[in-house]
Amino acid sequence: MTQLIIARKFSSNLSLVVVPTFLHRNYTAYNDQNDVFALGIGGRAKVSNRIALVADYTLPFRKSSNKKYREDVKADSVIIMH
Repeated sequence: MTQLIIARKFSSNLSLVVVPTFLHRNYTAYNDQNDVFALGIGGRAKVSNRIALVADYTLPFRKSSNKKYREDVKADSVIIMH
């Protein structure tokens, strides 16, 4: 995994980060991607001297043809028990 971490502290109460990511997996499921690009974002907002809100999210960019196949496989493998 390779990441470039770009962060900025805007004030003593707010900081943000952007993390472009490249991931290579040698072993994957059938018809899955070995190389995946993703973009992560995050931030920290200080509420008081002892409390801060911290959040992050990573969005993977996948090929739509492979994504459709993986979603179909997951939908077909759902077992409903009565």
